[in-house]
Amino acid sequence: MKTFKGFFLLCFIFCCTSGVGYGELGPGVKKRLVVQKLFELVNPESFARKGVKGKEQVNYWNEIGKEVEDEQHSVGKVELLLNKYKELLSSREEFKVDEIIDQRDTLLHRAASAGGLMVVIFLISKQNAHVNAIGDSGYTPLHKTIFGLSEADDEKKEDYIDIIEFLLENRANPEIKDSKLKQDAFAFAKEHLSNGEDDKNYRENVVSLLKKHTEVEKKRKKQIIRERLEKASPEKVSTILERLTRWFDNWRSTGE
Repeated sequence: MKTFKGFFLLCFIFCCTSGVGYGELGPGVKKRLVVQKLFELVNPESFARKGVKGKEQVNYWNEIGKEVEDEQHSVGKVELLLNKYKELLSSREEFKVDEIIDQRDTLLHRAASAGGLMVVIFLISKQNAHVNAIGDSGYTPLHKTIFGLSEADDEKKEDYIDIIEFLLENRANPEIKDSKLKQDAFAFAKEHLSNGEDDKNYRENVVSLLKKHTEVEKKRKKQIIRERLEKASPEKVSTILERLTRWFDNWRSTGE
């Protein structure tokens, strides 16, 4: 009986609203809007949880983004907003801290660009933000930090240096090239930190950090390869060497 009454109510509201307020829309869009309105009327609590998509999601995400970029860099506020955002989603699996919404960068990009050291640490350490994420602008968080350093006031510059160090300590790759100018972090630093003596000092500092990290990473990778080869059986080592030899011969003959 309840099912019949619910169905009758839906049909009644559908008939009453099908011609009201949606005159300029096509029949498919009109139907979706009416069904959405019915869903909201019949089950408002469920709609509030599952209806966070679209414009509402963009607005809420941008609110978090503004807090990330705020000069106070309050980790507590960012964490609170992220938790509220997770609760709005219909399932925890939908939450992605590296999400790009409304053609903006990730939260890590925005925090790094704004010089928010503690927020950067929070996003990477507590939220597992991807340190080498490519943002909508085509840059990594490392690119954005270097650019932020070039624009920062003197009292803020050290925060950017600390962010660069922290990103590198967490495996940021300075050799990734941006999708626009095709510049890695080295070239990016040389181009954007080129005004005046102060910029020159910071550029040398940044380039030194990048080189040191690159050398450490190369040693680390060699050590990993060495350990794997030591653990591998003679047959496996022989197979690997044969493949490398074939690849090298092919590269010498074709350049590919």
